[in-house]
Amino acid sequence: MRLLPSSLIFASLFSAAWTRADEPEQPIEQFRTEVIIALIKIDADPKNAAEAEKQVRADLAKIIDKYSAKLRPTEGFKKFVSKDKSLVLVIGANGQDSKGGSAAQVGDTEAKILIVVAGNGSAAKDGKKATGGGAAIAISRSGVAIAVAGNGGDGTAGLGGGGGGGSSGARGEIGAITLGGSGGLGPAGEAGAVGSSKIDKPEAIAKAMKELGKKL
Repeated sequence: MRLLPSSLIFASLFSAAWTRADEPEQPIEQFRTEVIIALIKIDADPKNAAEAEKQVRADLAKIIDKYSAKLRPTEGFKKFVSKDKSLVLVIGANGQDSKGGSAAQVGDTEAKILIVVAGNGSAAKDGKKATGGGAAIAISRSGVAIAVAGNGGDGTAGLGGGGGGGSSGARGEIGAITLGGSGGLGPAGEAGAVGSSKIDKPEAIAKAMKELGKKL
């Protein structure tokens, strides 16, 4: 995916809703801990890059799903910052009422981990077709950038196939993880296309996360 000019990306950052980590009921600290633990496990020199990317996708998806109910907004996208400012999370709303998942495009200059999570598409229902997942772009000038695109909504008989997965792009000073969205299920339950993925500088990412992990 083509990365947007820095001026546009940073403008998106400042327009996001801001939530401090020390506000009541905010699980961003636990989210940060689990992400660091997952990234420490990255194979620094994978013999099978596809399998390594598949594992990272599964690990991050599990964490995002676990905290999504409390962190994901109902519209637009929202920004969270951990108390020590080492992690910035920007997460988009899921699609609804024929709308696709919200796209999220962010740049950051300070955080060691920047995670941008786009919204998933809505499933086909009430005469409305499934929608696609949102695109995610993450650019970190001092850390690891992680872009997680939204998955497409599931299709159903009479309303067509599932929505398409969103595209993603990431660039980080230390390293980057790009996870494209997967397509929604088809009318007969057939799986949609799995989004493309890439891990850039896995050894550097694992090393940086081990340093952060010492403070857990």
